[in-house]
Amino acid sequence: MSAIATSTATAWTDVQPGIEYEAANPLIGWRVSVILVNGIISPFVNGPTATAVCGVEPAERHHTGREVHPECRCGLYLIDTRQHLVDYWTDGGRRLLEGRAKIGRHRQAGLAICQVETTANITGYAYHPGMIPPDTEHCYRTNELRLRRVFIPTGNRSGLPDRIGRKYPEIPVAQMRGPMHTIASAKYAEADR
Repeated sequence: MSAIATSTATAWTDVQPGIEYEAANPLIGWRVSVILVNGIISPFVNGPTATAVCGVEPAERHHTGREVHPECRCGLYLIDTRQHLVDYWTDGGRRLLEGRAKIGRHRQAGLAICQVETTANITGYAYHPGMIPPDTEHCYRTNELRLRRVFIPTGNRSGLPDRIGRKYPEIPVAQMRGPMHTIASAKYAEADR
């Protein structure tokens, strides 16, 4: 295992593949997450903070620690802007989540657009065959994500905002008045702050 270069990032444009970063201030990003019928949003199963654990087979790992590693494909994935999230989703990223009726023993209730933040152990995208399409420019990985806001697109089961609100009482939850791609519209610009 080789030594990994580390640096400080002040914006997403600072983050490059192959280098591990700490953020000078929280970096805000976006992800599409599965909502389970009980209102839990994956991967935030124990509250509004999620921590990655490397699930890569030991023979394929490039590290031994819990932190995301630039040469591994582990970590929690996120995208830098609302528009890039929509671009990724409409270009084929939805295939990653569609058809997953169950996660473990829990049923899926719908999808959420999550605004998240991260500060530590950030690195660029690591291509692996399961990622469709590979978005090497706007996709990042981190060891820890904090949930900031949740947007529920139309077409999800009713009552989801209430169930999610009970699971994450400190997190704002909003029902969108449109499908997933409308998150890129100007009316959601305040979410970037």
